[in-house]
Amino acid sequence: MPPKKQPSSSGSKPAVDKTFGMKNKNKSAKVQKLAAQIQSEQSRAGKSPAALAKEKEKELRAKEKADEEKRKKGESLLTSHCIARSSLTVFLM
Repeated sequence: MPPKKQPSSSGSKPAVDKTFGMKNKNKSAKVQKLAAQIQSEQSRAGKSPAALAKEKEKELRAKEKADEEKRKKGESLLTSHCIARSSLTVFLM
């Protein structure tokens, strides 16, 4: 008897781009939104709601951290500019 075939797991399939062949997907705003929606649905496929919530929380924390760094950088530039301007004012007087 020939050997039995092992059932292949469904996780080994390569990701398929469902937006492939969409006409003008880089030009039209409506088609870009549709393509983004399809890609986000594909990224969420097969994940549990808990994993999705954890991923969303991680993205939110990264965004907050980036905003905080941007704010600090802006404050430091503003402070250094004010100090330089005040010392220039003192120098001119």
